[in-house]
Amino acid sequence: MKNLARTIRLDVSDANVFPVAAEQFEAAVEPLATHLFQAYGAPGLLDAMAAARQEIEDMATLSAAHPVGALLAIERALDNQSITERTRVVEAPSEEFHARIWALEDDETHG
Repeated sequence: MKNLARTIRLDVSDANVFPVAAEQFEAAVEPLATHLFQAYGAPGLLDAMAAARQEIEDMATLSAAHPVGALLAIERALDNQSITERTRVVEAPSEEFHARIWALEDDETHG
């Protein structure tokens, strides 16, 4: 099974981890494809499925390059010709100066 990144929202809900991106590969493809089709106007559901599979494969490759617990910031910029993606690792601050704002928990404990 591939490891996929989890999605977190860095606002008042910092402690929340949203499990959609951490589900198994095939289970994540259909909802992402539906979202791409409905929200972004993919030309058809088959095209949206192919794009969803590619996005998930890319995320699995990106996740494999980092240790569990790494926090990644992913920024996308769109222009008329392309999408530019920039990824960086957000380093955890020294615990002596900052409070811990996130923790990893086993998925099975959140049924």
